[in-house]
Amino acid sequence: VAVSIVSTHMGMPNMDFVVRECRAVVEGPMAMVRLGTCGAVQAPAKLGDLLICTAGSVAVWRNPDAWTVPGSTAPYTVSLPIPANSVLA
Repeated sequence: VAVSIVSTHMGMPNMDFVVRECRAVVEGPMAMVRLGTCGAVQAPAKLGDLLICTAGSVAVWRNPDAWTVPGSTAPYTVSLPIPANSVLA
């Protein structure tokens, strides 16, 4: 099985770009695994632990106007949970 290791940098716009570019040159099935960091750790996880999401994930968008534009929407928007692929999970 061919494996490519690619740096996506930060954020969904960069991940979206990388996925679209990979899909343009890869024929057939393709799986993406993102290794990254998170901004918060909740119990029972400790700093330095490896966290693996098995039930699925959510997408989080940051609204930069929330801090500077009066009456702007919430600082973050969170999507509904996106279930994991049962074949890959």
